[in-house]
Amino acid sequence: MPHLRRSAAVAITLALAAARMDAQHRTATVPPTPVGDECSRFIYTVEITVRHPDGRPVTDGTITVTRARDGRRVPTAGPAAIGSGEYQIIADDDLALVDAAGETFRVRVERPGSVAAGDLRIGRAGPGGCHVKKLAGPDTLVARPTPATRTPAARTPATPAPTAPRRPGGAD
Repeated sequence: MPHLRRSAAVAITLALAAARMDAQHRTATVPPTPVGDECSRFIYTVEITVRHPDGRPVTDGTITVTRARDGRRVPTAGPAAIGSGEYQIIADDDLALVDAAGETFRVRVERPGSVAAGDLRIGRAGPGGCHVKKLAGPDTLVARPTPATRTPAARTPATPAPTAPRRPGGAD
């Protein structure tokens, strides 16, 4: 009989624990996320780091990102985090610019005296291709000095070319 009482006690304990867990699940304030809702829950971005040749981050650059096949600009490109040297190339907001097979995008970060440039291949990821994803290309671009622009030399007033003396009477 003691064995039977112990089994009954274990069964009652398990039933109470299961009922408590079921009650907690039903009163949860945050419902579980439905499968396939990943597209609306997250926004993906593709970013790149831009550095000076000595490794310091380029924090004051102006970024331009264009789709290689037609030159169309990516409107959401910009600094990802102020002062970090990280720049956002593209986000899910620009998914219409990305072909399902992937697209090449040209990245150019300019600042006075230097430029960093490179190409990245961007595709789609997630259920139904609802997110942007970097397929190929560098993680970091290095800013290179731009050729010094020459300032025009100071001009002196032009001296007229010497002319031959004119003969009287106009016959030359």
